[in-house]
Amino acid sequence: MAFQSEDLSTPELKIGFYRIFLLLAGILYPVWGFAFEAWVPGIQDDKLGRLVIGAICLFFFGLSYILPRVARHTELIFSFLGWIMTTHYFVLLYQNHVHSTYAMGMFVTIFAIGACLNRRRVLLAYSVYVVLLSGLIYFIDTDFVRPIFLMGVVTTVVVTYLAAADRLVSLNKLREDEEAIRREKMRTDLILNSTDEGIYCLDKTGKTTFINEAAARIIGWEPEEFVGKLEHDVLHHTKEDGRPFGTAKCPIFQTFTGGVSRHVNDELFWRRDGSYFPVEYTSTPLKEGYEVVGAVVTFRDISKRRESEASLKKLSNVVQQTAEAVVITDRDGVIEYVNPTFEQLTGFSAQEAVGQNPRLLKSGRHPKVFYERFWKTILNGDVYRGIFINKKKSGEIYYEEQTVTPLRNEQGDITHFVSTSHDFTDRIKAEQALQMANEKLRVQSNDLIKTNEGIRTLYRELKKSHEDLKVLQNQLVQAEKLQSIGRLAAGVAHEVKNPLNILVQQIDYLSDLIPKKDKEAAKVLEEMEEAVDRASTIISELLDFSRMSELDLKKVSLMEVMDSTLTLLEPQLKTAKINLKKEYDKRLPKVNLDANRMQQVFINLMMNAIHATEPGSALTIRLFPRTLNRFEPFVGRRREDIFSIGDDVAVIEIEDAGTGISEENMPKIFDPFFTTKREKGGTGLGLSVVKNILDLHHATIELINNQNGKGAKAVIMIKLDAHSKS
Repeated sequence: MAFQSEDLSTPELKIGFYRIFLLLAGILYPVWGFAFEAWVPGIQDDKLGRLVIGAICLFFFGLSYILPRVARHTELIFSFLGWIMTTHYFVLLYQNHVHSTYAMGMFVTIFAIGACLNRRRVLLAYSVYVVLLSGLIYFIDTDFVRPIFLMGVVTTVVVTYLAAADRLVSLNKLREDEEAIRREKMRTDLILNSTDEGIYCLDKTGKTTFINEAAARIIGWEPEEFVGKLEHDVLHHTKEDGRPFGTAKCPIFQTFTGGVSRHVNDELFWRRDGSYFPVEYTSTPLKEGYEVVGAVVTFRDISKRRESEASLKKLSNVVQQTAEAVVITDRDGVIEYVNPTFEQLTGFSAQEAVGQNPRLLKSGRHPKVFYERFWKTILNGDVYRGIFINKKKSGEIYYEEQTVTPLRNEQGDITHFVSTSHDFTDRIKAEQALQMANEKLRVQSNDLIKTNEGIRTLYRELKKSHEDLKVLQNQLVQAEKLQSIGRLAAGVAHEVKNPLNILVQQIDYLSDLIPKKDKEAAKVLEEMEEAVDRASTIISELLDFSRMSELDLKKVSLMEVMDSTLTLLEPQLKTAKINLKKEYDKRLPKVNLDANRMQQVFINLMMNAIHATEPGSALTIRLFPRTLNRFEPFVGRRREDIFSIGDDVAVIEIEDAGTGISEENMPKIFDPFFTTKREKGGTGLGLSVVKNILDLHHATIELINNQNGKGAKAVIMIKLDAHSKS
């Protein structure tokens, strides 16, 4: 209603009083017209029809202001008629000498009723008063009544003033209350929009009634667009696997039905663009009395937390599964964590070690100054690396190579130490054995160098070792599986490498002692050195052959790997005067492979091509993608086939213009230790290593002689996965 305005000084409130005045004037116009007719004969000239029309005009004029959304032109018409009729009424009263007391009484009555419009109990009394007063004046015209009427008018003025004052006080109080509510709402909105957490409110039908700026920003909606929408249909409708998430199982809807708060940290919310994010939310019921009328939901995007948790879990798995023993202590050396490798190495369980000091491993083999130097280093913030002689739970003494690193907090203070270590006992024992052998060699060296017979004896021992190595090679060739060959190769390398190291030292030692004039002895030593170098080469390739169990797979560019290989081989290519041709297809995507291993493949194949090519000949390298569309070697439905029809592969071709491969040697070309260039230093392991690396990549290699009879071509195919193609 018009009286509900906020401020007496506003145009709305003034218009409100004016509208009510006109409305009441229209209602009371005919009543007071008949009342004044008793004393003013001239007013009888104002026809009844004119009174009625004026009253109707004024009534509808006031009503047009009170009713909402009245057309502008209608309001103007009623305003015009209202002003005409009001002016006519005042002129009529003045012309007929109507006593101002009566006119004032009429308008005072109008204002009194208007001031009490919102006080229903008082309004009824005033209505009765107006009717009775009008009738009394109409029927009674005596000198006794008029003073009484004047007293009533005065009383009416006083009551009207008091009612208006009361109304003004009420309006001021209402204005203050509304201002307090407005300020409180501003503070509430400021708080809700300042938080980083998303907050939104729902009614009991699930429609959104409020959403703060943080929530709107997170889900990608404008606040005014989201309000009024069904929250579940927009945010919470589908699970991560694509299955619909019904409201019956929705914890937010269960808040309505159960009236109990719910906290969830393993669900998803969906953004406006169709993406989703993991969310942690709390749904709290809104109650009016004992009735649940809605819910307040506070939530946060926990994507970064999930990523951090995944990274921490990955890091934890690395620490848990590493081959190194890991120990974490506080600044005072109290153990807070040990990994399973520590338990296996020392025999102490995590429960036994945590809370203890690393002194539980102390063997008593180190002097006090050793530990003082150790603590001084790490407390200064430096990394300590050294060999510790420790004691296992069983009492067994062991050596470990240990690295201790200080950890600092954000202020730069050392808070923890991390130790990584591994068992060093075997190496220490081997070094001790080598020292004993060297000592024995020094004792016997004088006898060995006195005669050529001693040198020949040493040479025979070297030759025997070389023959033993050949026997072991033959054993490897007879192995049934590459895995068995790898284990045997590692064993051979380990068993032969130490004696060879001793022989190298002996040869160097003898070379310094034998006179330069003794050409026969010098020749024997030179032959011995060449034999040792050849044996070392074989051992290195054996170790390469035996270490083909794991790959470090990453998405890499084959073109970059090939160019890096060619850079390494640039001196050999220039020496051999090779005419290098590169044919790269730029559409070739990145491939999931071990770049270092694949570079080893390329080096072996290109070194073979260089050795087989005459100076000035061409060496062509091709890289391109291909879709397999026909049956060929390695392609088909057989169990042994690597690829299927329709697969996309990366193709690497290395083509030389050399002598090619004989039909006799073609079936044996990938056999370990098979070589046609043993007199030139070939070991026969290069292509075996190539085949083994490609097998680990689930790739294929085929060696083909060129149709023109000049040279051969190595063709490698590696499967492209769906991600590589895209």
